[in-house]
Amino acid sequence: MSQSELVAPAASSQLKPGLLRQLSHLAVRTEKMSEIRAFYEDFLGLPMVTSLVADENPDDGMPTNYIHCFFQMADGSCIAFFQVEKGAMGDPFPRTSDALEHHVAFRVDEKATVDLYAARAKQFGFEPLVIDHDDFYSVYMPDPDGEMVEVTWHKPSVAEIIDPVAAHRILDNWLASVAK
Repeated sequence: MSQSELVAPAASSQLKPGLLRQLSHLAVRTEKMSEIRAFYEDFLGLPMVTSLVADENPDDGMPTNYIHCFFQMADGSCIAFFQVEKGAMGDPFPRTSDALEHHVAFRVDEKATVDLYAARAKQFGFEPLVIDHDDFYSVYMPDPDGEMVEVTWHKPSVAEIIDPVAAHRILDNWLASVAK
């Protein structure tokens, strides 16, 4: 079934809110694990909490030598990276530093922490992009694979925009406007 064929079940069979309680991990393939480790652990400060070496591709059972490293956030969720032995698989998907295409955002508790990461980025030789959005204050920089990484602070006004009913209405209106 394609996503376009996905149909929501009757309301009586809807999942209860809160069943998915936190992100376990987001996994991304890399060919630069050493640089990735330095960026996520040394620069961002996310401790590498486990590294798993495997000899079998879980998708097809074929022999594959790879490592899977996990970097943990304060809430226990992780961002993880795979690196396979050279020649064991095709090239990873093309990377982009276009934040509208793909990016990962890490939330911090204070605006000053975003500014700290912006200053730290310059010290590490990155060119950070600081953006003061309406409800968020963020700094963006690429990781060693060229993926855009955001460190963001939620302004108090974020609480005013959290509204599931309005979110659905806004999405429906936008989809209708671009379908014309």
